[in-house]
Amino acid sequence: MVKHYALPMWAMILVILWVTTTAAEKTRPDPNDPHRMARWLVASSYWAVIRYPERERERERERERERFQTRLVFLCDSVYVWVTLNSTTSIHLKGAPWGNVADVSDGDPINSTGVPYFYLTSLDPTPQDLAANPNCSVTFSEDALGTCAEFDAEDPRCAKLTLYGQMEAIQPGNIGFDFAKNALFTKHPQMKGWPDDHKFNVYKLNIEDIFLVDYFGGPKKLNVTEYFQKV
Repeated sequence: MVKHYALPMWAMILVILWVTTTAAEKTRPDPNDPHRMARWLVASSYWAVIRYPERERERERERERERFQTRLVFLCDSVYVWVTLNSTTSIHLKGAPWGNVADVSDGDPINSTGVPYFYLTSLDPTPQDLAANPNCSVTFSEDALGTCAEFDAEDPRCAKLTLYGQMEAIQPGNIGFDFAKNALFTKHPQMKGWPDDHKFNVYKLNIEDIFLVDYFGGPKKLNVTEYFQKV
């Protein structure tokens, strides 16, 4: 049986505040300001794709499967369908990259930090593999925001951003935990009703490299320090 959770009044107000703030203050930046474009895309996105090297798994019957397969993740709403295409192998093979969709937030409606925060369950392969190797990349697409007009997701005028770094679990009581959890629950109120026995934990990406495409002329490799200076 599917449980339905009614949002309390405070959560509904925060959602309204978030939508209003996004519409009024976070209009699409000019492509000539790529660092601001990157910050805008992270702050505006509700989810992202996490990719990371697969941790070693001892599955004897699958050791000889070395060719890449294609996994398509279809994300649909009433307006459009778009695809995230990852070249990947089975999750049971060692050393191969693996992609997973995850909800994301970089702050509350008043304080956008540029740091991607996640709320992940230990039942999912992602936290298990990141515990063995925290290096990963997180990819955002402007197409998910509905602001690409007539441009396809792969069109360079429809921005796409990849952040690379190390994923860090933030334990309760540690510095930044309350802020990160509030940032996630504000943007994704449904998280408050997710079951405790699924052992969800808060994570953040410590960004080391930024890769952006938002116009013609090829990708832009951005400076991390300058990225965080933008608001």
